[in-house]
Amino acid sequence: MRVRIVLAGCCLGVIAHTALADSLADCSQARNADLRLRACSEIIASIAATPEDKALAYRNRGNARADAGANEQAMADFDQAIALRRDDTATYAGRARARLGLRDLPGATADYTEAIRLAPGNASLYLGRGHVRFVRGDQAGAIADFTEAIRLNPGSASAYNRRGLAHRRAGELVPGITSR
Repeated sequence: MRVRIVLAGCCLGVIAHTALADSLADCSQARNADLRLRACSEIIASIAATPEDKALAYRNRGNARADAGANEQAMADFDQAIALRRDDTATYAGRARARLGLRDLPGATADYTEAIRLAPGNASLYLGRGHVRFVRGDQAGAIADFTEAIRLNPGSASAYNRRGLAHRRAGELVPGITSR
């Protein structure tokens, strides 16, 4: 009898793990936003999911919600993901994007700064923070971030374009020369 109970428990564990793996794949890769939201929510509610699985699910659900413009809900998901895993660069970047959507520019800058602290070699993080600084009117900060993005990824046309726009907004027709 005891052997049957152990075998049944093992079988249920394998089935639960397989279902969780399917949900993780859908939560991370599904192109359909509703499927992605549903799969991420299943992982968050699952007792079989690890804290790391749940952090990933919160982050992915936050990104899906931010993509849909539901930035308040996205913020709540990103906050939960950070509470579970404080070292995830992508979560801070996602939360920065949601904060930008909510016009919380100081918060967006702070989140991009934390993401950069965690991954200083990631050019896209400098582009993101540079964009927030550009929107805030901090052209010197934006130019510095876009310049760093170019240093890290010299082939980034977006970084060159954005840096040029920041120079123009700063009144510099040629970088380093103030217009009269």
